[in-house]
Amino acid sequence: MKRIALYLMIVLAAAAAETPQELYQKALVKERSEGKLDEAIQLYRRAADSAGKDRALAAKALLQLGDCYEKLGSTEARRQYDRVIRDYADQKDAVAAARARIGGTGTQETGTVLRKVWGGDNADLRGRPSPDGRFLPFVDWTSGGSLAVRDLSAAENRVLAPGNGSTFAGAAIFSPGGKQIAYNWYDDKGGQSLRLIGTDGARMRVLMNDVGKAPNVYAWSPDGKQIAVNLFDYGDKTNLIGLVSPQDGSLRRLKSTGWRSPEIGGFSPDGRYLVYSVPNTLQTADGGIFVIATDGSRETPVVQGKSIDSSPVWTPDGRTIVFSSDRSGAKGLWSIQITDGIPKGSPELVRGDMGEFVNMGFSRDGSYFYGMQNRQTDTYVAGLDQETLHTTPPKRLTDRFVGSNSGIGWSPDGKWVAFLRGADRRSMTLVIRSVETGEERTLPTKLEDAYAAGRFGPNWFPDGRSLLVADVIKNRRVFRRIDIETGQERVVFEGPYEIWPLVRLSPDGKALYYSIHEKILLHLMKRNLETGQEAELYSMESPGAGFFGLSVSPDGSRLAFMANVETPHRVLMTLSTEGGTPRELYRGDYENPLPFTGAWTKDSRNVLIGAKDGSLTRLWAIPAEGGARRKLDVTMETILQPAVSPDGRSVAFTGGHPKNELWVIHNLFAEARAGR
Repeated sequence: MKRIALYLMIVLAAAAAETPQELYQKALVKERSEGKLDEAIQLYRRAADSAGKDRALAAKALLQLGDCYEKLGSTEARRQYDRVIRDYADQKDAVAAARARIGGTGTQETGTVLRKVWGGDNADLRGRPSPDGRFLPFVDWTSGGSLAVRDLSAAENRVLAPGNGSTFAGAAIFSPGGKQIAYNWYDDKGGQSLRLIGTDGARMRVLMNDVGKAPNVYAWSPDGKQIAVNLFDYGDKTNLIGLVSPQDGSLRRLKSTGWRSPEIGGFSPDGRYLVYSVPNTLQTADGGIFVIATDGSRETPVVQGKSIDSSPVWTPDGRTIVFSSDRSGAKGLWSIQITDGIPKGSPELVRGDMGEFVNMGFSRDGSYFYGMQNRQTDTYVAGLDQETLHTTPPKRLTDRFVGSNSGIGWSPDGKWVAFLRGADRRSMTLVIRSVETGEERTLPTKLEDAYAAGRFGPNWFPDGRSLLVADVIKNRRVFRRIDIETGQERVVFEGPYEIWPLVRLSPDGKALYYSIHEKILLHLMKRNLETGQEAELYSMESPGAGFFGLSVSPDGSRLAFMANVETPHRVLMTLSTEGGTPRELYRGDYENPLPFTGAWTKDSRNVLIGAKDGSLTRLWAIPAEGGARRKLDVTMETILQPAVSPDGRSVAFTGGHPKNELWVIHNLFAEARAGR
């Protein structure tokens, strides 16, 4: 009994030690990554009750508490929203969000009804629903990347165009009549085409097959005569919004957006206008959401500002555009009235703090579809014998914030690890953890966009007291050195967005290695951190965004990296850190080797890469001097960026568990109307 009592005291003490912010973050993981709404509700309650003077956090926790109840169909949601409006009137954004959701507990006739219509390991969010809202085209990775259609009512899938892992489908849209699908197709030579196929799987036609320009499909005009695409020119690296005829594949150029990739939201119901978004530039907030006449006669800015406004779509009546925005501090759904292509009034919040969602548009009856990108990631460590390459089963590095840890890096002495924690790439924090005791410290660093740091991990400087972390600020890559004791930081290097954000330090901390994509060329660069002098080590033609899997051998003499090539698809190479001719170690397809893996063993004799093994990812060892690859007993759904410990006895990595969900909202604007 004494042991049980002592255990309970320890558990209660640990729970009490959690800050309100930690409780809120843990609740987000439970709600969005794990779908455990009952547990999330308890955590949100605790966060709100213990927030004290942090009224902004308390209001946010109550909003999410209401959202959880709403998903469960409980009338308790209304009480939580009312509480925000009544008790937190000073929190204007939270009050606006609560008012926007007030109608959410009603019936379909009088309020909003929220339903999850698809979820699971194979749920894919690249397609757009059919006009009647019954079907969704998607990429079926269980059958090699086939183009498939899911019947959302019957929960059944049907393959239309088979893939084989080397050739596979991409984005897909239904024709207005629902009888055809336009879709992207990727061939085994790295090419990308625009194709049509009947919903019965017959009459496939290739509309565009230009190797130098990748046609990304977005929308079909209401009269069925035009398909809106974005063409990316690999030669001059510019983007073009174009209209393609589904009859003969002819292209009409509408608008160049330069280096900025547009997100085309679709045609107005009368077919006269097209809405799209582009990101802001570094210098000015000249991006945002725009409406352009399909005859090219005029273009009008709809929403602009310093916020990130994207993913616009028209409502079926053509009087409103809804879009994603973080203008309230968190990513939510906003709307703006539109008349004859001209905005009327100011943007209004429809649903706030929606997390990482994908705007997927409306069906004819006004039902709104969106996808939730729920990805659980955790840091794992497995024992490794570098002589025999035998491994022990991987174990989670930490049981704190399960599902929201990623990007691990070992300190030079192996006593500490650094990693990222958070469920949202814009709210991640840097954590330093003792390998021996498990003690953790969170650094005060604020990252604008933690995608790169979370995927590739931080780099430790050889002094063991500072980290190099990649960030994206206003479409520019920024690499900062952060003191792990004080949190003080300084920019050591920054450059254009074309820099691939995977960078690696030399073991002595004097050189930085990275790659940059310029037109059709990849350049592998070496930068002297003391002088700022740069040298090109190697370049090659490649359709890839950068050299993947970049890693430095422990002795500092060689680099290992991967590049996308035409035949078969990806090649693993090594190169002297002084440059020269690379040595090819292995060639495989798009899933062998996987791009976000690559690490040297301590003895510099093997390079560890990941490759698909059935439905799982497995770690393999490739001899650095050439020879057959060897299988390691480490598998998981996804494995990202392995990192071998300084003593060579352990390998850490990020293990991912993707859990996408498709949701539909009936009577979306009932909430906003009820709040007015």
